[in-house]
Amino acid sequence: MEFKTKLKHLSLGLTSTLILGSLIGCSSAPDAVTFRSDALHSGVFHQKPLEELQKLRWKFKTEGAIHATPTIENNIAYVGSHDHFFYAMDLDTGMPKWKFKADDKISGSATLVETSVYFGSHDGKLHALDTLNGQTRWSFTANGQIRTAPAYGDGNIYVTATDGLLYAIEAKSGNERWRFKTGASIYSSPLAHNGIIYFGSNDKHLYAVNAQTGQELWRFKTTGIIASSPALHNETVYIGSDDKHLYAVNINTGQEAWKLQTQAAVSSSAAVNDERLYIGSKDGRLYAINTERHQPVWKYKTNDWITSSPSIVDDMVFFTGQNNMLYAIAIGNGGLKWKFKASGPIQSSPAMGKKVIVFGANDGYIYALE
Repeated sequence: MEFKTKLKHLSLGLTSTLILGSLIGCSSAPDAVTFRSDALHSGVFHQKPLEELQKLRWKFKTEGAIHATPTIENNIAYVGSHDHFFYAMDLDTGMPKWKFKADDKISGSATLVETSVYFGSHDGKLHALDTLNGQTRWSFTANGQIRTAPAYGDGNIYVTATDGLLYAIEAKSGNERWRFKTGASIYSSPLAHNGIIYFGSNDKHLYAVNAQTGQELWRFKTTGIIASSPALHNETVYIGSDDKHLYAVNINTGQEAWKLQTQAAVSSSAAVNDERLYIGSKDGRLYAINTERHQPVWKYKTNDWITSSPSIVDDMVFFTGQNNMLYAIAIGNGGLKWKFKASGPIQSSPAMGKKVIVFGANDGYIYALE
């Protein structure tokens, strides 16, 4: 493995990060609601799990494939479609409270901060809408497609694009603060934590960038492109790579803590709690990994790629696959509790509401199960 540092930037960046981190800890900054549940991309949802599948509550047809994961807040699921529309779906009725027409496909998931919802589209626009009525507050145009979910921190929205850039945008005004260049397109959604932005790039690196200055703190090299989005837990950032590995990287040093090899590319993003980490692979397996022993506890085998990301709900983990299936798995032994078949491949990850699971599929439907 190669570890590359920029010593001058690292020294300055870590000093400013420590100061910023203490300020953030004392502030009353609003929390972001993300497609991975929280700002750390933990994939842990604090709901009661669906131990049994009762029924399909509803499904809503859009006119394009849905790759985005719904983001749920106040009984509304926010999700975009390849039909160019962004929908605010009432979870009780299965009908849009409002919808917004973008100028191109929407593949990335949304992030909510207070009364604003932020998401990108393939025309390079980052949209900021009012969650009440879907009215535009502002839009910002990047130089490439935005296929990722934005992150929020310290009054800024951070978003990556296929032009290889990470952008920092003021959340209230939509004005650009800075931009950071990588060596290839980016399909990894950024994570913002304590004044540092973490994300992967198709140039095979995981980056840590100072959130205030846009200066690189460190980079960690893998041997494959990184389409996985990072998850952070206990001073460790976890990310998958197309080189078939899951990597655990120390956030303070940027050095590898440990890694685990699967049998195919890992573009899924991890779900992690205090005991275990769960991640999918294109080898068709969901891996449950003990984060202290760095070894699988169990594996659940499907018959197709798993490119979506698992969701932890109490003693169950939920994930979707390219074989049209949603799976509900018992955390203890990896046994199947139940499964549901959609009418198209699923790249959207399952999102959890109150007594409901919501996801999209390539058949153009948004599904709600109870």
